[in-house]
Amino acid sequence: MGTAIESAGQRIKNQERIERAIAIQDELRSKSSDWNGEEEIRKWRQKR
Repeated sequence: MGTAIESAGQRIKNQERIERAIAIQDELRSKSSDWNGEEEIRKWRQKR
């Protein structure tokens, strides 16, 4: 019985970690909205 409770608790912790990770990704994405990776790589290649 303890194992089922531990598993449920672990699933809740994992869900909380996933939700936090998504929130962090969303925050970072909003901060870099004007950044264009393709354009940056093109610049780096042209500099070589």
